[in-house]
Amino acid sequence: MIVVISAIAAKAQDITSVNMRWNSNRYFDKNAGVWHEEATYLVTQGTTKIQWFNANGSLRKSIHVAEVFGEWTDINTPGLLQYEGTEIQGSCSITIQKNAQETKALLIFHAGGPQVYELLITGTQVQ
Repeated sequence: MIVVISAIAAKAQDITSVNMRWNSNRYFDKNAGVWHEEATYLVTQGTTKIQWFNANGSLRKSIHVAEVFGEWTDINTPGLLQYEGTEIQGSCSITIQKNAQETKALLIFHAGGPQVYELLITGTQVQ
């Protein structure tokens, strides 16, 4: 029974096959050069959709994913995924990367000149 539970837990960490919540307690608005001490979170829905929410659950952005680059099968190890897609105002790129020191999400919305945000990820959970 323990072997079965371990196998299920390992599969649940495959980021591109599950819905994953990425919590952040602050983000950097690169256009304004300002840090915002504000809790937000991303939800990646496999390889099809990404949503960016305020802490109260209100939606900031909803992105339809067209392509995913990279492979990251274990949330506990360093990795990188780049999502290319569209939202209501135009194209966008989302890169989520974990290294030995930190996990970050870089959000680039191209409509009207690029709007760039960097979220420091403080925790994750499979949804």
